[in-house]
Amino acid sequence: MKKISVIIPCYNMEDYIDRCLDSMVRQTIGIADLEIIVVNDASTDHTLDKLIEWGDRYPDDIKIITYDENLRQGGAMNIGMQYATGEYLTFAGADDWLELDAYESLYNEILRNPDFDFVRAKFRTVYEYAEPKMNIDSEVINKYDFYFDKVGDCFYDFRIPQDIKREGPGEWGSTCTAIYRRSIIEEHDIRFPERVLYEDNYWGNLLEFYLSCGCVINKVIYNYYYRADSTVHALNDQNHLDRIRVELYLLDVCRERKIMNVFYGKLCIGFLKRLYCNTVHTLFVRFYPAPNLFEDLKHIVVNNFPDYEDYLTSDEYTQGDLVLISMLQQFDSLTDDEWNAIQDVYLQELRS
Repeated sequence: MKKISVIIPCYNMEDYIDRCLDSMVRQTIGIADLEIIVVNDASTDHTLDKLIEWGDRYPDDIKIITYDENLRQGGAMNIGMQYATGEYLTFAGADDWLELDAYESLYNEILRNPDFDFVRAKFRTVYEYAEPKMNIDSEVINKYDFYFDKVGDCFYDFRIPQDIKREGPGEWGSTCTAIYRRSIIEEHDIRFPERVLYEDNYWGNLLEFYLSCGCVINKVIYNYYYRADSTVHALNDQNHLDRIRVELYLLDVCRERKIMNVFYGKLCIGFLKRLYCNTVHTLFVRFYPAPNLFEDLKHIVVNNFPDYEDYLTSDEYTQGDLVLISMLQQFDSLTDDEWNAIQDVYLQELRS
């Protein structure tokens, strides 16, 4: 059995996939311990031609999956998981790349702690017009075990120590900067929503309830390539509203699985942060003028968590979150002029 299965969804990535796969086959853990599954999501450029070349060069290590209907990243990753056989599972963006010791660094923690269900590290953002660099600030600063409390037969309360969230270089990642025990994903049927953006918000937050032990290493292992033309950074694109659909889907599934009964407060805090605060942020920075969805968002929050004000003391909220949440407390609705004025102030604060 391979140690790690890596799933890479691809849609029109001919300009970037070589860099990604080059960083995979050069991993210091050894290509023989990796199962690289590249899913061609109905690309219309020459992505598939390049993938076939890579598959021919590494027939025992790189699997190429292709089909004719575009399913977006969630669907592509679901298909990739059907072919995965490794002990641990992870994902990568086709336009991103890894530090060469990324998977060795993660798996070494598994060797030291065989009961770990996951190991997570950090990423850095590399902007499209900056020179790509590798091995910057990648030293291990420290390692932290995550905190878990068993709740019921299969659920765990998963908490990140607050004192590590902003320590050291890089940003804390999840789906692409971690390896997860694949048997847990299969046992609990953790799959991505398809044909939507923000699919990883659902997957990672659902999986979290089933992880029992793991750690994070304070080390940058992954380079996230920020492209202005990528879907998640597009301006005035209605697909950004998928964030709302994904969060509502997560809530529905948590109700069906009885997770809501056990983790009501935790879900309320996450819902306020991701559905409300992050959606307002996305509306303000990805649209101009921002569509006025305040009344709709308030209705969704109050309908699902009528007692949300009882959960505002958590230290998981940033000061910015609390400012946005105060609008929920103060207003039932806002006119378009009021909403746009708030957007202008918000953008000015971001630039300052």
